[in-house]
Formats: sequence, C-alpha cells, structure tokens
Amino acid sequence: MSPASRSRGGIVAVVLGVIITLGLSCNGFREDEVECEQAVNRLKECCPSFITQQLDCGYSERLDCSDNVTGRQYPALSLDESRCVQSGGCADLVANGICERAQRARPTVTGTSSSTPSRAPTEPVCR
Repeated sequence: MSPASRSRGGIVAVVLGVIITLGLSCNGFREDEVECEQAVNRLKECCPSFITQQLDCGYSERLDCSDNVTGRQYPALSLDESRCVQSGGCADLVANGICERAQRARPTVTGTSSSTPSRAPTEPVCR
C-alpha cells in the first residue's frame, strides 16, 4: 500500500468519526443512553436469562405548560455502571450477581411534579 493510500485511509477514518460524533450529538443521543445500550448488549451476550426489554436506557424530560422542565428520567444504568458492565468478563458478570442486579435496575426519576413523585435509585449494579 502506498503512503498516499494510507494517508487517504486515515483521513477517511477521521472524517467518519467526526460525522458519527456529530450525528449522535445532533440527534439528541446522550452519552449515558449510548453507554447503557452498549451495556445491555453485553448483558444479553453474557447473562443467559437477561430480558433486554426490561432495562430502560432512555432519557426524558417532563415539561409543564410553559415548556419548563419539571422532571427528568435517567437511564437505569449510570455511566459508571454501564462501563463496569462493558468491561467485565461474562463469568464475572454472572458470578458477581451483576446480571441479576442489572435486571432489577430502574431509571432514576427526579423532579417536583405531584403526578410523578421522585424515586430513589435502585441498588448499585456494580459494587
């Protein structure tokens, strides 16, 4: 491969990386949502009975009539928990109970709306 071909390949890789990053940020995907989804894929690979549909990785905001944010719902797995799951070996995830705790994880809800009370986060997935 010629030096010019390698240079073009490197430029293409950088341009693709920038486009993907901009695409994610412009579409409103948050880092905690993306990391949580990647952790769910890892849990699906490693945990035999893991039900992916039960783990909510979405972020959302509740708005009042004036479009003021009155509450937020964060992904069921925090950034640290998502990264812990992604870096763990399958045997470790199962043996250390991470599969079970992740299955029980629920989104953290904050806010002052009387229709949806604030809820404390569930037990830590990674200890």
